[in-house]
Amino acid sequence: MNNQRSQGIVDHLFRHEYGKMVSVLIRVFGPSQLNMIEDVVQEAFIKAVMTWRAGKIPDNPAAWLHRVARNKAIDRLRNIKSRNERNIKYQSWQPIDEKIDTYLDTEIEDSQLRMIFTCCNLDLNESDKLALTLKFISGFGNKEIAKALMTKEETIKKRLHRARKKLKEQDQTVDIPTGKELHSLLNIVHKVIYLIFNEGYHSIKQDQLIRKDLCAEAMRLCKIVTDHPYCKTEAGYALMALMCYHAARLDSRMSHDHDIILLKDQDRSKWHQPLIIIGNRYFGMSSKADKFSPYHIEAAIAAQHSRSLSYKDTDWKILEKLYGVMNEVITSSMSKLCLAICRKENADFKGALSLLESLQPSDFYPNPYLFHAVAADIYQAIDRSSLAIEHLRSSLENAPTEAERKLIVMRLNDFNKASG
Repeated sequence: MNNQRSQGIVDHLFRHEYGKMVSVLIRVFGPSQLNMIEDVVQEAFIKAVMTWRAGKIPDNPAAWLHRVARNKAIDRLRNIKSRNERNIKYQSWQPIDEKIDTYLDTEIEDSQLRMIFTCCNLDLNESDKLALTLKFISGFGNKEIAKALMTKEETIKKRLHRARKKLKEQDQTVDIPTGKELHSLLNIVHKVIYLIFNEGYHSIKQDQLIRKDLCAEAMRLCKIVTDHPYCKTEAGYALMALMCYHAARLDSRMSHDHDIILLKDQDRSKWHQPLIIIGNRYFGMSSKADKFSPYHIEAAIAAQHSRSLSYKDTDWKILEKLYGVMNEVITSSMSKLCLAICRKENADFKGALSLLESLQPSDFYPNPYLFHAVAADIYQAIDRSSLAIEHLRSSLENAPTEAERKLIVMRLNDFNKASG
């Protein structure tokens, strides 16, 4: 097997299995062994690269990785001379070692669910909890976490340091709580899943703007949560509906040449109707809520787009109302920007400009790229070409990926042709 192919397979497995491996091993050996667990998981992936490039890939690569990591952990603990409580934990799990494949099939989902709730239940602020959960459930790097939480990488390093320390001090995973405690934790759990999906839908990866594997992983985690008898809620159903609607459009968002295709130019025959139908089912289940969550509103917006046969058929009046409700529920710079787009589409240029002028590029830290791109659209619509070009150039300077830079260059070229 060539090196590139083996590395590609390992990269794919890292995205799918890292969180599972960490969750299982922490449940087996306890959070106090966090440093050792992270080490053996990394070593398992390194061994996979070295072994698989030289020969045959095992029939079950995921089980192979789990087994290697677990055996390395056991070997390390065998070398500890003193018999403390940590060794007792290890000894109590020894009989399962021979049944590792069965254990994986039956316990991974429960281990991940416990890990999510353990991270979200720590005595930390919400941002620290989110950073830690994104790290251990999806294997996000600091840059990906910083983008998800709209902050600096250095800040994420500090948050992870605090959160790791707290997790090791706690030294136990938690059972899923009930009542009010469960409700407050589910809000964070849903947000983690939402952020994982967002990174898949619009990634910071230079060579991969869309990461379908992350979208699928977020949907898998959401299904684990919503299928659990204690955790099924209308907000969770709304989140699943939202992800189904967006995932249905993934194949229409990029060309074969890896160019971005905007919503107005997408071939809607490529929208995956079975996923839209599943989304409709979950959205229907979510409608029984006494109080609607932000996910309900976003799902309603996505559902409205999925019903439109073409961009021209889009009911922007309804969308403007929905974004107006969104701004009342969670006032954010992004929701205001989306409301400005709706007003522009409804030819309320004065209203769109008023909203735009209430925002600043710094409101979209660490990346004001989208603000400038939308500003360019609005200024173009009111024939203020010089301002539109100025914002396009600012958008180009801040665009995080090559595909986005290419799209902006094309728009700038169109301006030059029109003026020429």
